Amino acid sequence: MKIHNISPNGLAISTELKLPLLKSMKIVVEFSLIEGQEPLCIEGQLLHEKPVGPERLYGIRLNPSTTDRDTIIAQVKQVAQLER
Repeated sequence: MKIHNISPNGLAISTELKLPLLKSMKIVVEFSLIEGQEPLCIEGQLLHEKPVGPERLYGIRLNPSTTDRDTIIAQVKQVAQLER
């Protein structure tokens, strides 16, 4: 999967996989924003799907712990600094 957008409470990803959009279904997303860092493993829910060429763009609402939320914020800041 490729992350297109991220916030402490959600993210937009693209993938070639077709994922089921069931409101009652929860998914677990495991990702790392910085190479070499321990990946985050956060439960979430798929909100919407949009076909984009051979891939699909999904919006995911995350249910992060306070620690996970703080980690996301810190890592996004680190990535932003590295890209300057």
